[in-house]
Amino acid sequence: MAAIVGMIVLIVVSLPVGSCISLARERGNASVLYYGSDDEWGLLEDLAWCNTSASNLITLAGKYLPADDAQLTAVQQARTDMNKAERPGEKAAAFNRLTTQVNALGNALEDAGLTDEDEEYRVQIVADYNSNADFVNRSDYNTEATRFNEILRTTPVRGLAALVGIEPLELFQ
Repeated sequence: MAAIVGMIVLIVVSLPVGSCISLARERGNASVLYYGSDDEWGLLEDLAWCNTSASNLITLAGKYLPADDAQLTAVQQARTDMNKAERPGEKAAAFNRLTTQVNALGNALEDAGLTDEDEEYRVQIVADYNSNADFVNRSDYNTEATRFNEILRTTPVRGLAALVGIEPLELFQ
């Protein structure tokens, strides 16, 4: 009789524990798409490449525009904002501002009398930025985070999951 009771207790305890372990694994799989890992390139790396392109554009623009130029300082501020942003939603908002400002500065430099070499560099920088921005915009992170959040929302062990620190993922939007 004790063996049967022990087996029932073991089953009753293992089901929610196993469910939480599975939820934690699923959350981790979605998080890797944002943070990256040793084996996977994450959204943050793509954002870092965008930030590098924006920095290169600032350097180029500094050769032709005064240091207090509104478009130049707007890109600098947007880079700062993106670096300071911690949560995915904050990063997304800062990234959108940076994208707007980078393209505006890139367009403004068209009429700044750049040398042929610098004009080629300007075109390449803006193209690199927009190529990396495309990777950001096509990321599967939001899809996977939404899927995980739905699983978490509908699981019978969501209360236990919350107790052990398994929380919904914030979307990059």
